[in-house]
Amino acid sequence: MEQNLTPTDTSGGISHLVDPDLAEQAAGYARGARAPATLRAYAADWRNWEQWCRGCGAVPLPSTPATIGLYLTALAQSGRKVSTISRRLVAIGQAHRVAGAPIELQHPAIREVLAGIRRSLGTRKEAKAALLTSDIRRCIAAMPGAEIGTIRDRAVLLLLFAGAMRRSELAALDVPDLQMSTRRATMMIRRSKTDQVGRGAVIGIPRGKRETCPVRAVERWIAAAGVVDGALFRSVDRHGHLGERLSGAAIAAIVKRAVERIGLDPARYSSHSGRSGFITQASMNGADIGAIGLHARQRSIATTRAYVQEAAALNNPAARAIGL
Repeated sequence: MEQNLTPTDTSGGISHLVDPDLAEQAAGYARGARAPATLRAYAADWRNWEQWCRGCGAVPLPSTPATIGLYLTALAQSGRKVSTISRRLVAIGQAHRVAGAPIELQHPAIREVLAGIRRSLGTRKEAKAALLTSDIRRCIAAMPGAEIGTIRDRAVLLLLFAGAMRRSELAALDVPDLQMSTRRATMMIRRSKTDQVGRGAVIGIPRGKRETCPVRAVERWIAAAGVVDGALFRSVDRHGHLGERLSGAAIAAIVKRAVERIGLDPARYSSHSGRSGFITQASMNGADIGAIGLHARQRSIATTRAYVQEAAALNNPAARAIGL
């Protein structure tokens, strides 16, 4: 039976005294404490754990530290990344906690195995390549035409880059979330990866050069699509008819098509390439690290600094000082 990874009994042991509708609402809020993507990942991780346990005759819940250590080892030997292994461990621990059978994830049988895996495999993530301003300009130049799908794709690419946006943020934008002026677009991002409770953030997107101005590109899309409310970016069929809200996967596909047109390997790029490209380019151009983090809506300056350090390494004057 599939394990439910969110608490459903929030009544503190007095469920027989609580209105069933109120109890269900409380359970709904509990499930909403985590992002849907996180819940889906946890559920998939739990299914994998159950499948492995069935294969070796182990009990998935309650389990033992020794069994979990063997599972982590099996994952490493099958080529799983450290990030995947760590997340599956969290999912197992969460399921045990919810079931009232918490397990000590810091037990040596788990901790030492995971430390060895990290040391052996390394923890550095394979980051996608960043799209810099010159790349964006080339992509836009390779997207001529007045077809509505092309107009949309130009607006998506430019706003993704200029707003240092996550694909989920871009997909969630509604038409009223943007207010245009002669100088900029003021954009409300109502919820994001680092803002699950919906405090919201407002950023400004300045008007730029005519062909690569993100504000003008969005205005052209709105006018061509005739959208006045609801989702800003939408799917477009081959007849030019609008469909549902554009998905995050569709935004990633737009980026990959754009880079492929200019001869870049689409496997090296993703929707995150626009966001990382903004941070890298802004740093290379001398922008303050605090201002970069504010625009990119990063909670930790350490996160911004990691991008900035990579940009600095790419442009380190010491590499030119040797005179080759």
